[in-house]
Amino acid sequence: MEFTSKVPRWKGKIYTEDFMRWEAMVDWENAVEDARQLGENASLAQFYSKLLPVAVKFVDRAEIKGLPEKLEYKDIPANPKFVAFLIESVTELYRLTNEDEEEKKSPEPS
Repeated sequence: MEFTSKVPRWKGKIYTEDFMRWEAMVDWENAVEDARQLGENASLAQFYSKLLPVAVKFVDRAEIKGLPEKLEYKDIPANPKFVAFLIESVTELYRLTNEDEEEKKSPEPS
C-alpha cells in the first residue's frame, strides 16, 4: 500500500505490504495495548515510543527526502507530526486488513 506524508519537511511516500500478516498484527495489537496501559497522563513521546518501533517495521520502502529508503527506528525524525503520520498509516493498514469485504458490498436489489 502507498501512504503519502504531507508533513512539510518530510513530504513523500511510504510503502507497506497490502495487508498485515498474522505475526505482525499480533505485534501491532500488543504495542497498541502497551500504549493504552500508559494511561491519560502519559506524554506524547511515551505513547509514541510504544508504537513507533513496531510501526516502522511495516514500512517496506520510503521515498522521503533526507530519509533512507529502508527506514529503521533510529532513522525516524523527532517530529510528532511525522511520527503521527507513520502511526496513522499503520493504523489504516490494520483497519483495511481487518475490514470484511462482504461489509463493503452494497445490498443487491431484490
